[in-house]
Amino acid sequence: LQRAKSPDAAKHVAALKALAKQEEDRTWWTEDEQKLRSGKCGRWWCWVWSHDIEITSYAVLSLLESGQETPDSVLNSIRWLVAQRNSFGGFASSQDTVAGLQALIKFAKASGYVPARWDVSVSNHGQREKTEKLSLTEDNDLLLQTVEFPQGTKSLSYEAKGTGAALLQISYQYNIVEKEPKPSFKIQAIIKPDSPPAKLELSVCVEYVEEGKAKASNMAILEVSLPSGYTVDEDSFKDIQEIERVRLVETKNEDSVVVIYFESLPKGEIKCLPIEAFKTHAVANQKPAPIVLYDYYDTNKKATEYYQVESKLCDIYTPKAAATAVVAAGVNTLATVDCGLRTTGFGQCRDLRQAAGHMRSAMATDESCSFPLWVSQPESGTDPKFSGPINNVTVPVGRDALLTCIVHDLVSYKVAWLRVDTQTILSIQNHVITKNHRIGISHTEHRIWQLRIRDVHESDRGWYMCQINTDPMKSQMGYLDVVVPPDIVDYQTSQDVVRASGQNVTLTCTATGVPPPTITWRREENAPILWLPDNHDDDGEEKAKEVYSVESQNLTLWQLQRGHMGAYLCIASNGVPPTVSKRIMLVVNFAPTIWTRYDTIYVGVGQKITLECISESQPASINFWLKDKELLQGGTYDALTVDHVHRIVMRITVRPLTKHDFGEYKCIAKNALGETERSITVHRE
Repeated sequence: LQRAKSPDAAKHVAALKALAKQEEDRTWWTEDEQKLRSGKCGRWWCWVWSHDIEITSYAVLSLLESGQETPDSVLNSIRWLVAQRNSFGGFASSQDTVAGLQALIKFAKASGYVPARWDVSVSNHGQREKTEKLSLTEDNDLLLQTVEFPQGTKSLSYEAKGTGAALLQISYQYNIVEKEPKPSFKIQAIIKPDSPPAKLELSVCVEYVEEGKAKASNMAILEVSLPSGYTVDEDSFKDIQEIERVRLVETKNEDSVVVIYFESLPKGEIKCLPIEAFKTHAVANQKPAPIVLYDYYDTNKKATEYYQVESKLCDIYTPKAAATAVVAAGVNTLATVDCGLRTTGFGQCRDLRQAAGHMRSAMATDESCSFPLWVSQPESGTDPKFSGPINNVTVPVGRDALLTCIVHDLVSYKVAWLRVDTQTILSIQNHVITKNHRIGISHTEHRIWQLRIRDVHESDRGWYMCQINTDPMKSQMGYLDVVVPPDIVDYQTSQDVVRASGQNVTLTCTATGVPPPTITWRREENAPILWLPDNHDDDGEEKAKEVYSVESQNLTLWQLQRGHMGAYLCIASNGVPPTVSKRIMLVVNFAPTIWTRYDTIYVGVGQKITLECISESQPASINFWLKDKELLQGGTYDALTVDHVHRIVMRITVRPLTKHDFGEYKCIAKNALGETERSITVHRE
């Protein structure tokens, strides 16, 4: 109505303002006032309703469009909208994100937004206190910068210095076991009781049950969070994808959440989905894991259910005591392994039973998680030993690593590989304990034991132990160093730059890699760099030297001249192929220069002669001819640009007939940095 300049617009704007909800310094609009009183908390910070975000956004747009409202008058609604944003800057769904951002942009324009030039310091108070500093400049004002603070933070304080406007947002996340009072869907989760010890087999059944006339839901999304320490088995996705109305199955959060997209869910139709996961880490006292099903277009329509796997304190362990218990027993002796907080073993209680070939379980008690083992002692007189140290290995990220442990006289003792820093059991003899599919074990004649790590990650860097279960235990360690080829960080590296002659410029290049890369600057086509060291004298007497490379993260060029202009290469290398580079173009603006082939020329009366001047400049110049301060018409101006230098060949043809036609002709070129002229004198022959 406002855009159509309807006379009824003002009346409807007044009605719109009357429908607003107000609480403290927040103003918003809602489609359903009853929901404010539902649940345990009816205050604005206890909920985020997708429709309300969209309604409030359009209300703000309408008020600002009316011309009768100022940015200050809608500020409380902007505060409410900002409070609904997630940690990525968006809102609950795609539609309200579009509307919400439109309202915020409209407000920013109306309030005379000026980009921020800030230095911000943020500190936390509580456990593990730290201070982080952020800078907002013209180069990164569109970049989202985040700082994460540890658990136990009690309060935050920040200090900002500078000018302009920017948004500082604090996002905090916590888990609560809570269900919707009137769920739109029904969820039932069943854990199969006969699942293998290290595997979770879960059946999730869902149904659309919302009251109303709708026979089916919109597109629905099911998110199944796995318990801590479990990773989804993607091989089970084939059975899920064959279920009618399932359109997509994927994972997130490092394969710890399964996301299933339904085309729709009809009423009265139950869909049961099998989900399988591997236990990759031992976790004691497991907490309930949530399953959430919601409408893609209206996230208020949802349901939440929780399920919990059985766990107890002795599900975590340390490797030393259990191994000692295993080897301390004699021939056909009964040994008890107690997997409590103080003890360890080659694996979890269940893994020990399955993996150690010289053990067999007689009984187990769930209360103490202890079990007796029959142990076969090796032949007397044997003493296994290592033939030499484990060689440290260095491999590039993404390659395969091989750690070799050579043992003599092993007989019936066992060899295990462990990750030292995490105390993770990787393998016992031929059996791989860890659920990391990249880990493999091989041996030759029970003497050469090799741990293979495929597709090495940076997180694989560290110490690895080869262990023999003698009494006392024998072990040796080798270090795996993972090197990473250099990579230039584009947003922290200079882009193409333009400067005026006489100014200074600093080109910056930032690169990551392990070991840290060395930055070398060169010019394209091996042209020399006109360079002065940073500690040069400022009296202007020291001249720039011609060098062909500079090793530094920053390249500062002082008192720019035309000769500095060109392409500079930032080259990062750390001995790990490939070396990488970035091309940065430096354009130096300079006043025009002009030269001619001759300064004086003789010609007869009535004889034609062509005068020629050549000018170069950056930026392009305006060129013209003068004769006795009179602008000459005609002539040709042929322009050519090479490496950002604008060259103009200016020609004019004259035919002197009178005494006035002879004399001085001036060719002139001018741009924003200056003006230059040259003269050609025409004499009578």
